[in-house]
Amino acid sequence: MSQIDIKKKVTCAFGMKAPAVLVALTEAGGRLYSGRLVGIATGTKSGVTEYGEWTALIGQFQFTDRFGAATRAVQAFGPDIVILPAVAALNGGAQSINVAVDVYAVADAKSPVGWSYTCASAIEESETDPLALLLKSASAVAAPIALAAPVAPAKPAKKG
Repeated sequence: MSQIDIKKKVTCAFGMKAPAVLVALTEAGGRLYSGRLVGIATGTKSGVTEYGEWTALIGQFQFTDRFGAATRAVQAFGPDIVILPAVAALNGGAQSINVAVDVYAVADAKSPVGWSYTCASAIEESETDPLALLLKSASAVAAPIALAAPVAPAKPAKKG
C-alpha cells in the first residue's frame, strides 16, 4: 500500500497547479482529470476570507490526485456542485452524507483563472438513494399525453 498523507484539509485543487493546468488542459483537449474525492461528511464549517465566503465539509475524506497520490483530512473543500448538495442534506437532518466524485478541470473562458471544475459520480446509484428511487418511479409512470388545444365554437352565420 502506498503512503497516504494526512493534512488538515483536502481540496479538489490538489495536483492542479496554475499555470501548468492551462497547458495540460490544452493538451488534454479541454478536459483534464484532477482526481477522486471520497468521504463521509458529518457537518460543515464556513467562514469569510479576502476571497469571499467559503464552506467546507467536516468528516473523513480522501482525495487521490490523477497521479495516485492520496491525501486524507477532516475537512474537504471543493466545487459548489459537490459541497452544496451535501450541505443541504446535512441541514435537512441527515446524520452523514457520502461523497464520492471524480473531479475534472475544464477550460472556462468566463473563469478568471481560465478553467473551472466539473464532477461525475464515482459510485453507482444505490437502491437506497432517494433521488434514484424518485427517478425510477417517475420513469415508470406513462409519459404525459399532449391534448389538442381547445377550439372555440363556431359563431353562427349572420342572416341577411
